[in-house]
Amino acid sequence: MKYERGSEWRRWDLHIHTPETKKNDNYEGQTTLDKWNKFYQDLLAYSSSTDTTKKVSVLGITDYYSIDNFRKVVSDNTIKDKFDLILPNIEMRITPVSSESPINIHFICNPDIVPQLDTKLFSQLVYEHSNGIPYHATNEDFIKLGKLQNNDMN
Repeated sequence: MKYERGSEWRRWDLHIHTPETKKNDNYEGQTTLDKWNKFYQDLLAYSSSTDTTKKVSVLGITDYYSIDNFRKVVSDNTIKDKFDLILPNIEMRITPVSSESPINIHFICNPDIVPQLDTKLFSQLVYEHSNGIPYHATNEDFIKLGKLQNNDMN
C-alpha cells in the first residue's frame, strides 16, 4: 500500500500551460524544441527542490480546446515519473464575453478517457460562423476555420 497513513496534504497545480499553447505562448527559446527542453528543465528543477512547498504531486496540462500538449507531455515521458498524476485540462471561454474579462471554464479529465475526447467532447462543441456553417472543436475544423478567417482578412 502506497499510503499507510491517513489524509495527507498534497500540492496540485492544475493550470500549467506549455510551449505551443494555443494562446499566449510566452516560452523562450530559438526553436520549439528549445522551448520544450527549457520547460521540462524548469519544471524538473522546481519539483526537485528540497523546499517542500515546491513539491507538486499532480499537474494539469492546460490548453484551449485541445489536449495535444497533454498528449505530447505524456508521450515525451520526460516528467511522468516525477509526479503522481498528470491530467489533461481543457480551457474554454464562454460567451457572451464580459466587458471586464472573459469567463473561463476548465474541464479536468481522467486520463483514461483521452482516446474518447475527440468523439465525445470536441466533436460535440459547435461554433457557428457568420457564414452559417457550423465548426466543431476538432483539429480538422479549426484548420478550416483558420483558413476561412485568413481569407476574410485578405
